[in-house]
Amino acid sequence: MRLMTGMQSYNIPEYEGMTLIVAVATNRGDRPTTITHLGLAYYDAWWKAMLRKKASANAFIAIPSTTQRVPFELKPGVEWSGMIEQNKELEEWARNGWLYVTIYHSHDRKPIRCRVVLEAQKPE
Repeated sequence: MRLMTGMQSYNIPEYEGMTLIVAVATNRGDRPTTITHLGLAYYDAWWKAMLRKKASANAFIAIPSTTQRVPFELKPGVEWSGMIEQNKELEEWARNGWLYVTIYHSHDRKPIRCRVVLEAQKPE
């Protein structure tokens, strides 16, 4: 999984004018899997994140993609993209703690996760 932060949408009316976090999952295996959920997990301490202890806050993204709705069968070699609005609260979580995007799928009980790292703001 890879993440892209600070993305702008063009020609997608649902996301027009929003700043987005885009999660891209690729099936590198030899059999299909099903993506069932996209979520967020916030940890207020590094050791909780590393040991996968209970998150300080969790979020569920109900409709992460309008074209590839979950549950989505991800065939070998195919990519799936989900979008999350990058709002002030998520930016604060990413800067002051450990924020992860989580993708749940049919081949494991534990999600695949990737830490959200925001790019530094450029001075104007």
